[in-house]
Amino acid sequence: MLPWHPIVEMKALIALVPRALAVVLLPAALLATHATTAQETDRLFDPDRPAREVYENIKLFVSDRVTASDLDRLMDEISIDLGVSCTHCHDARQLHRDDLERAKVRARELIPHMWGVVSQVNRDHFPGAGAPVRCWTCHRGSSVPEREPPDRQDVAHGLVPDPFEGGRFENLQELPGDPDELRRTMLLFVTALGAECTDCHTVGNWASDTKELKLRARTMLNMVDTIDRELFSELRSPTCWTCHRGSRKPEFLRPGA
Repeated sequence: MLPWHPIVEMKALIALVPRALAVVLLPAALLATHATTAQETDRLFDPDRPAREVYENIKLFVSDRVTASDLDRLMDEISIDLGVSCTHCHDARQLHRDDLERAKVRARELIPHMWGVVSQVNRDHFPGAGAPVRCWTCHRGSSVPEREPPDRQDVAHGLVPDPFEGGRFENLQELPGDPDELRRTMLLFVTALGAECTDCHTVGNWASDTKELKLRARTMLNMVDTIDRELFSELRSPTCWTCHRGSRKPEFLRPGA
């Protein structure tokens, strides 16, 4: 269910009643919710006007192509994908204010950055796939994306076999050569992707590149490294778990979206 909001609630009401009756009902309804000024009565009837003309103090969505209804839908999407209500960023009775909620100021800083991250990842790593990565892909209904499984400490370390051959590793291109660190990394892959070692490796010939999934894994490691280095210099970068959550294919869109 979407977070309750007086403006959204009134717009839903208007859609259910004849226009003439709505003109009579709306002023009283707005007074009852303490939602807005008298000017909002006229604004609510024109969702196709640019959002910056309908709402006050718009800083990010200033293009005339972004209508009031577009902004409403966008705010709903953000609320669901991040698992927050409108009041996480806004004061319910003074939506335009910047000085009441620090989260709103922070959101203005993060939204352009994160959309840039998503656009670059889709363009560089998923060309032709219809821009699959969205806010939901990492957030999954939480304001802070997970970076590792909640029960990581309970994972059985015996899942990953010892890939030593003659006392050394061979054909390492993206991963560290330290045995303990490499073993921990492999364990994280197994947990994050719900995979088995033999999905990428050939037992007895661990260095072999004959399996397509191993080559794909190298590509994805390079992607994560690029994201970490270029796009998350001041933020905690995502991990394999952030998107995969124990599945080989990430859940790009929330169920039912």
